[in-house]
Amino acid sequence: MVMECREGRTLQEVGFDGLSSAQRVHLFDQVADVLLQLRRQEFSRMGSLSLERLDVAGRPFSVEANGQEMEGLQASYIWGPTTTYSSAQAYCDSVIHLAVNGFVRARYAVYDRGDAEEMLYYLNGFRDFVSNWLDPGLDAGPFVLAHGDFRPANLLVDPESLDLVAVLDWEWSGVVPLQMFAPPTWLTWRELGGLCNNRRYDAYVGKLEIFVDHVARRESATAPADASSSLSAKWRLAGRHGSVLIAAALNNPTDISTVYAFVDGRFRKHAESLATRITAFLRDDTSRQALVAKKVREMRLYKIELWFHNLASSRSVGYIMFYLAVLLALVTAVSSNSLRLTLWYR
Repeated sequence: MVMECREGRTLQEVGFDGLSSAQRVHLFDQVADVLLQLRRQEFSRMGSLSLERLDVAGRPFSVEANGQEMEGLQASYIWGPTTTYSSAQAYCDSVIHLAVNGFVRARYAVYDRGDAEEMLYYLNGFRDFVSNWLDPGLDAGPFVLAHGDFRPANLLVDPESLDLVAVLDWEWSGVVPLQMFAPPTWLTWRELGGLCNNRRYDAYVGKLEIFVDHVARRESATAPADASSSLSAKWRLAGRHGSVLIAAALNNPTDISTVYAFVDGRFRKHAESLATRITAFLRDDTSRQALVAKKVREMRLYKIELWFHNLASSRSVGYIMFYLAVLLALVTAVSSNSLRLTLWYR
């Protein structure tokens, strides 16, 4: 690991507002250069990099996988310590497996029954969609280096010149399928989930076209490439067909349901309504209905536990005594009325 102190401010702090046209051009050219350099680092396998040499030596690891492990959701069973991949399909299947693991194991994964049914439906739909979305011709590579958390908070710039000083936080870097190597989704300063709206997505695609122009210019200036390996050509099509969101969701599994709900509604045609499709989906497999019921029970219990936790951690013990007194009074009243009713009936 190489560490060095650099001065500057993050792009998150600087923002886009107030930048001149010249500053934007300068910034986007530099961001394009970084991404093109990463794209050119090709590997024969996918996973995390070795600390000893620039090669794939261990299982894939991501922000989402780490988060699940910290929450006790046992995501590590999906990838053994030395698991690597040489198939794009197998790698993407493992990422979707991670998303499903979060849904199945987390007690707070849904809000209510409708939410549980939709999430399960979209997770299954996303898995089937990705199987057809992946290019079979790219299944065996190329596999390329990705930063893993390439966002404004990790881009250090000189606030005056907008020179890119450093790219921070490489701990999530690894090798991914080429189709998962996605352009930035923060060009309109929104998180991935915030783009899943027709108006916002159209605005993003407009910004993406401008950014891809920068990529194309830098691509031809630094290393002319044929059309089959052109990153700018692939990204231009990805924006128009929604593929950019699919790739981004594979890199951010918590957003899979939100992304697929939008892509499914905007880019696919269905003869039946969403409610009808979900009903049929649940009816086809009773285990799906059982899983939905389980998630609803877990959420209800979680809310009750959370309520008692908040009550116990309140500043005044008097609140606890008050609520217990009210609860006892209610139980006593119900019991007394039941006894009176029983005696009267007799």
